[in-house]
Amino acid sequence: MLGNGDGTFQPPQDITFPPLSGLLYVTDADFNNDGVLDLAVTSQFTNRIIVMLGNGDGTFGPMLPTEVLLPTNQGPSNLAVGDINGDGILDMVDDMGSVLLGNGDGTFRNVFETNLGGSGAVVIDDFDGDGLRDVAISDLFDREVRVALGNGDGTFGPATVWGTGGFSRNLFSFDFNRDGKIDLAVLTNSPNQISFLFNNTP
Repeated sequence: MLGNGDGTFQPPQDITFPPLSGLLYVTDADFNNDGVLDLAVTSQFTNRIIVMLGNGDGTFGPMLPTEVLLPTNQGPSNLAVGDINGDGILDMVDDMGSVLLGNGDGTFRNVFETNLGGSGAVVIDDFDGDGLRDVAISDLFDREVRVALGNGDGTFGPATVWGTGGFSRNLFSFDFNRDGKIDLAVLTNSPNQISFLFNNTP
């Protein structure tokens, strides 16, 4: 829905996806560096992330399915965007631990990181203050968050595991206590609460 600038919106413009796509998450970013926002949508049932390049007028080009190499019935439900290999091009990491390095034109190449998958939520941030992008993925069923520090080339080190006390539904990164370090907030149910993980990096 395009905004009118006064808090109201124009009628919805629908984008129709193939049947049984299992769409669970959408985010926007400029994936081809043309100054126009594009869309990335997770398709859980087809094990893909669908990228649509923006035209700059509120419409989008054809769907560009990015293949995600995952086991059957373990498609992505959440993803995060950031430059994880330092080449100035946006990359993506999904909640199953797939690392998708951007080519700069809206397409991606897949690097599968088996030690990160969590089937929950994912954020990309700099948790240890070294200037490299790290990743945190919540595991919905194991009630934990896995934090892996980036190596600067698109790969990550071993994951450190932190308990959350509940089924992790969403994950946010921010300096919540204003000490200059990036913390994590985990939205859980059973129990219904927000768990804060405060960064104790020296």
